[in-house]
Amino acid sequence: MSTESGTSLPAPQSSLMTESAPASTTQPHSSPTRDAKSDSEGKTNDQRTNGTPTAPRRNGVRIARFDITGTDEVDESTIEALRRLAPNGRVLLQFSCGKDSLAAWVTLVKHGFTVVPVYKEVIPDVGFVSRCIAEYERIFKTRVWKLPYKNLFRMLYEQYGPVGRSMATEDIVTAATPSEADRKRESEETMTALMRQFDCEVRVIGTKASDNLSRRVNFQVQGPYNARERLFALTWRLKRNAPFDIIMKAEVNGERVPLPGFYLWLGRSPEWMFDSEYWLTKKYYPDDYARVLSLLPEAVIRAKRFECAAKPRLLKPLASVIQAKKDGHPFIM
Repeated sequence: MSTESGTSLPAPQSSLMTESAPASTTQPHSSPTRDAKSDSEGKTNDQRTNGTPTAPRRNGVRIARFDITGTDEVDESTIEALRRLAPNGRVLLQFSCGKDSLAAWVTLVKHGFTVVPVYKEVIPDVGFVSRCIAEYERIFKTRVWKLPYKNLFRMLYEQYGPVGRSMATEDIVTAATPSEADRKRESEETMTALMRQFDCEVRVIGTKASDNLSRRVNFQVQGPYNARERLFALTWRLKRNAPFDIIMKAEVNGERVPLPGFYLWLGRSPEWMFDSEYWLTKKYYPDDYARVLSLLPEAVIRAKRFECAAKPRLLKPLASVIQAKKDGHPFIM
């Protein structure tokens, strides 16, 4: 599997990437007859590869199966693959203040990488998020660069776009509003410019195969590296609660790494996509809720809708977070 810069990931026989058995035994969706079918020269797939079994094929495309067995730490083969992608030791980290990206940051520092963290801000200047970023800047002794997240522009348009719009101006407003593809392209261009500015050849994200079925299938088929976007998922093989364990055991510059306080009431980093986030912000951070209202008045409706649905009683903090609080682990409130 080659990269855009000429580096290559480990071969299929390595510990990072393992091929499955022949299609007739383990891949019910592949076609055994396609694998065994002779080409124009009368040779089968196995004969063309000197007897080495090939990976199964689907619609004529070779499918590699990556080993996504859950681990408690980032395994050495993943670190070595990242070193080959970033030989200068500099990486751009997409930091969300969540446990996965924080565990990735701790792991990168542990293995001697120079990290340039970038936080994509959905709602600007929310107090509890700003406090987390300031504390991590102090502990890791580096600046966290902030960028506006594309969802912010989508929410603003949904909130204010239709107001006062007439049939005469509808086409103009629609034409002036960037499409999803335009927003994604602009975001990619911004990240590429940052990578060029800080001399980073790859950007790291904290996503796991254990997050959901979609990511599990994606990592199993494509592996941790997206060559087109130069995106590497460092934590791809970690077990679901492994990031908490990594953070709680870690020390950076002689200090314990605290967890964000919103994990005690939300259980994850805020994305501002769900009604529960607005209701919980109103309950625990009223000053920040006022800030959100100044930008998105619709938050009143979303918080009330969540409350009327009788869902607040279903919210429960993660057991591992509660245990960390009992054990005296620091939190950023």
